[in-house]
Amino acid sequence: MAAEKEFHAVPQESHAREFLASERTFLAWIRTSIAALSFGIAIIKFDDWARSGTQSTASPTTHVAVSLGALMVIFGGALSALGAIHYRRTNKQILEGKVQASNWLVLSISASVVLLAIAVIIYLILKGEY
Repeated sequence: MAAEKEFHAVPQESHAREFLASERTFLAWIRTSIAALSFGIAIIKFDDWARSGTQSTASPTTHVAVSLGALMVIFGGALSALGAIHYRRTNKQILEGKVQASNWLVLSISASVVLLAIAVIIYLILKGEY
């Protein structure tokens, strides 16, 4: 038997409260995306700064830093886009009077953060900054 989707009823009188909660959630998405973008830029700049005192040019970790930084910037942009999509979907559900949680979204973003954290740890170990 297929599992039914679980919706939660939203009474008309609580729409304003639900819309404001949805907006706060969206703003949290935006803050998180800005943090990811900033962290990606910081990784790239850290590698530039670490190499500035030496005569060496690009090392193998430079390519890792640029790739990892670029992934963080892409992840930040994707978070912003996903946040906007989730915001619009949630507001539409509020107007329809029923809201459904998005478990796949929570799990996929959590998995992405874990994978990026592992990548940063590996980068720091390769760089010798542990």
